[in-house]
Amino acid sequence: MTRKTPLLKILKVKTTHLKSNIRCFWNPNQHVATATFFIEMEDLQEKGGEMNTLHQKLPYQQKFFILWRVISRCSSWMITKKAVDFVLNKGKKFVEEDLTGRPVSEFNLMVLEQLNVTVHAIKIANLEFPEVNYEKLSRDTIKLSTCGGHLELRGLYRSVYQTIREGQFKAIVTGFETNLKIKITRTLDGKLKLQDKVCSSSIVRVEIELQPNLIDDVSEEIRIHLIDMLNTKICNYVGEYIDKIDQKLANMLKMSSIQLESKENKIQFDGKMLNDVMLEGEYFDLALAGEFLRSNKRAPFQPEIIVKHESDAEKMVYLYLSEYAINSFFYQIDSYAFFRINLHRIPEIESLLRLNCDASEDCLGRYFEWKNLFEPNSAYLGRMEARPITCPSIEISEEGALLKLNLTVDIGYQKVGAKARTVIMGFNLLLEIMINSVDIKSVDAPKIMKRSISPSRLYQIQPQVSIKEMKVSSIKSYVEQIEDFSQDFDSYVYTRRELIEEMLNKNFHKIFSLPNKFPIEAQHISINFRRKTVMIGFDLKLDSTRSFFLHGKK
Repeated sequence: MTRKTPLLKILKVKTTHLKSNIRCFWNPNQHVATATFFIEMEDLQEKGGEMNTLHQKLPYQQKFFILWRVISRCSSWMITKKAVDFVLNKGKKFVEEDLTGRPVSEFNLMVLEQLNVTVHAIKIANLEFPEVNYEKLSRDTIKLSTCGGHLELRGLYRSVYQTIREGQFKAIVTGFETNLKIKITRTLDGKLKLQDKVCSSSIVRVEIELQPNLIDDVSEEIRIHLIDMLNTKICNYVGEYIDKIDQKLANMLKMSSIQLESKENKIQFDGKMLNDVMLEGEYFDLALAGEFLRSNKRAPFQPEIIVKHESDAEKMVYLYLSEYAINSFFYQIDSYAFFRINLHRIPEIESLLRLNCDASEDCLGRYFEWKNLFEPNSAYLGRMEARPITCPSIEISEEGALLKLNLTVDIGYQKVGAKARTVIMGFNLLLEIMINSVDIKSVDAPKIMKRSISPSRLYQIQPQVSIKEMKVSSIKSYVEQIEDFSQDFDSYVYTRRELIEEMLNKNFHKIFSLPNKFPIEAQHISINFRRKTVMIGFDLKLDSTRSFFLHGKK
């Protein structure tokens, strides 16, 4: 029996009619802290009717769990019962499509020591897959079981005893009772592994029909042989199926890299599993390292708690990213010496940096005598580059994600064909952006990407943002032609706050891809924010054929 050690002191939260005690226990073997709310009725104990009504709204004992930070759990997957049921139902269709029409090996029997019978040209004519159920045996082991089902085999037979007789063979098989135990673990390098597979199978009933008919002993020998053969083949087939899935799963959780300007500068996302899969109630929990590294160096700060709720069951799969996981990415980017943000690549800023524009337009060329600064009638490219003064960070709460940027920004111009640019002005920008909500949708790949060898599914992430704080300071002009403009530059920026916010919403997006190596497509994606946790929920879409699911071939 696991010893449970008190982790937190009892906390008391009082409302008008309720008193809640929170007890939290740490299980060192499971890396999970379980907190239980005990709701005590104070003022309603003598009011039976109202107390019963309150019971309907607030159950007496409500459980949730918190993933504690002792093992640096920075992100986590949760697979719900909805996903398991979906995969099992899809698996039934895979098997039905794969087996229907498949040939079965011929076999030869000696009946009564003299009659030689060969059954050949056997095919699966019809298959109704049995019902599949699963149950948790332990925290890392499940059992899949089947019941019911129907199988029809058709073929030919040939019997030899003094004379040769040939005819048609038919077998009706009903009631497949198969049990498969699987232990879900992880390898030493943090990949998902299915092992200790134990399979047993039995068949309830087999009826044999031979046309023309032979003696009853022949039908009985064929029936006994079919039962033994099918029991063996069922477990062999299930083993092959599970092994293929195991190979696919092994490629899902691994280290992935974001290469910067050289092979030596790689930012890697550590997606390895930290510990074995935990089966909690009707969901599977996979704890990941889930942080960003550069040259195998981790961020110097500590991970935060990931909060999950048992009510997270609407979607098939949930990915939880901690505030630490995102900030570890910012830290690794910031520690890269040549990191900068090319703001001039934003179309609206590129237009703003023009030296010539109409009177109805807004461009910097209207605010200083650029002809005295640059060569007349020459093409110059505006440049606005930002570098972080302090490491960017994000704070996540129920309201959203607050992105904090403290930047130093340079404005300069570069003559077409020239290597150097002339910096004319610099300033510091403190910007806090509140990401209120996020939409993710699939997008079509451009034609050039459709011709690529390794096609990917593309998704666009589009947040809705607002500016919570914006402050311009330390404005410096490096040429006298823009001194007047630089003195009023802060006012120039503040009066355009709404335009800047509109620009952020228009451009603050990212297209990312998921490879087609594993035929899972995310759909109906939702993103919610909790304290220090981003929760990404989605449903699954699988390819309809087993061939593509297992072999990547349609």
